[in-house]
Amino acid sequence: MKTETQKISWEQDDSQMALIPSGSFEMGDHFNEQNDAQVHKVELSDFYMDVHPVTVRQFRNFVKVTKYKFTRWDEVEKHSPDDSHPMVYVSWYDAVRYAKWVGKRLPTEAEWEYAARGGLVGQRFPVGNRVSHDDANYQGTGGLDTWDQQTSPVKSFAPNAYGLYDTAGNVCEWCGDWYGTNYYQKASEKNPNGPANGKLRVLRGGSWTDEVTDLQVAKRNRGNPNAPNPHHGFRCAADTESVSESQIAITSTEVELDKRVWKTDGAEAVLLPAGEFLMGDHFNEGEPSELPIHTVQLDAFFMDIHPVSVGRFKKFMEATKYKTRPMKFEGWWGDSLTMNQYWDKVTEFAATPDHPMVMVDWFDAIEYTQWAGKRLPTEAEWEYAARGGLVGKRYPWQDEITPEDASFYSDTGKDGIQPVGNSRTNRYGLLDIVGNIWEWCLDAYEERFYTKSPKRCPIAGHEDAKDVIYNFKQVDTNRVLRGGAWVNDAYYLRVSCRESGYPNSTMNHRGFRCVIDVDSHGDPKLLPNNKKWNRPR
Repeated sequence: MKTETQKISWEQDDSQMALIPSGSFEMGDHFNEQNDAQVHKVELSDFYMDVHPVTVRQFRNFVKVTKYKFTRWDEVEKHSPDDSHPMVYVSWYDAVRYAKWVGKRLPTEAEWEYAARGGLVGQRFPVGNRVSHDDANYQGTGGLDTWDQQTSPVKSFAPNAYGLYDTAGNVCEWCGDWYGTNYYQKASEKNPNGPANGKLRVLRGGSWTDEVTDLQVAKRNRGNPNAPNPHHGFRCAADTESVSESQIAITSTEVELDKRVWKTDGAEAVLLPAGEFLMGDHFNEGEPSELPIHTVQLDAFFMDIHPVSVGRFKKFMEATKYKTRPMKFEGWWGDSLTMNQYWDKVTEFAATPDHPMVMVDWFDAIEYTQWAGKRLPTEAEWEYAARGGLVGKRYPWQDEITPEDASFYSDTGKDGIQPVGNSRTNRYGLLDIVGNIWEWCLDAYEERFYTKSPKRCPIAGHEDAKDVIYNFKQVDTNRVLRGGAWVNDAYYLRVSCRESGYPNSTMNHRGFRCVIDVDSHGDPKLLPNNKKWNRPR
């Protein structure tokens, strides 16, 4: 998958920097394994971060130009043998001198962790809850990691979602902050920059000498600022105010996502990490039902990359002899329809097997998920997925939207429903998450639900998702719809926008996508249907 990242070129040291967007996040150890890293909310302004640690070449040029006194080149060469490797054997003061010369600074500890997480919430590592030698250089070798007893060249492994390389392993990176064991308990919420004084400086990220547990994004390390070390390096940050328009460019970054193909319906799904987010209308421009903004905590789950297509729904109907509502009752389509008449009506709006399925009510969607061994997403899961790890944005990518991003009503946009996969991808690899069709959710629609929503795994009108699934035939209250459709203007495509529909209403702009629960190992939690268990392939 490719995600777009705003990057700049910094002429002084010939480096690239990535824009880290402003936002809030839950900083600290979400697994309660460290006594100095309590989870707490932090809000940061946007900033730029070097896409990789400062290299031997860059630091050598700094020494040459400034005549800076540095005598440890023989030691450096033992562990970073050429110019493409990260600089090591630098003290905190060496790093500060370099950053000052180049017109940058060291990142704060909060900035470092926020950037390393890459928009993922509550995960152990920059790539999720697991890391291997295919992801980073740490103690030992294996996979892509062939460097024993030394650093690897920068950018040897895939970047995170912000386009940053080597945020886990390779070199432990100096931050600007003093280290304080209990600092998190009294840290400022907005742009914290560490204790006022101390004896040790913060180091983050783990290195080529460390065990895998030391690579965790919340892991706090510290060191004597005067003491160089073979596994200490650094990267720089810069405030956005110091960047000129001519430096800015938009680039694409390859990000690895955990994707699976589900056997029963052949749909591709992507793993969304467990975490917290701020749900609701951050611009106070929508309906009262979108407020107040509130914190929601969710378990990990898989989500279909795009809505269920005509072809996949037809496969379900053929396998089960299922009849949709228009085949059983009269409605705006006229008298009840035969199978052929029904598909003729569907294809008036969704012309090919690759178009999203429409003319399905909430019960039809539930029946499909039961056959497939999946379920519909809760409203909270849908919004969390649509936001793609971004905080407080209006749409899944940014605060503006164009007809190139999604299918919606526009004088210059595309006409009618488009085939699935025809929209811009968000950071979680999801397509068509807004526009094209409205998507059914599990929840009952409650106008003021946000005022009383539980923090953990909320679902309106029911005790939990299983309560809906096992008793869905008794449902007779309006259900939530999300995402907006081809008949709507951009207002309805906002990620916070809520819509309601009677569960047995069938429209030409309503469809759905599925989710799958996850077990403690990050694998799909298999749901039973009437006859068999479904297994990913």
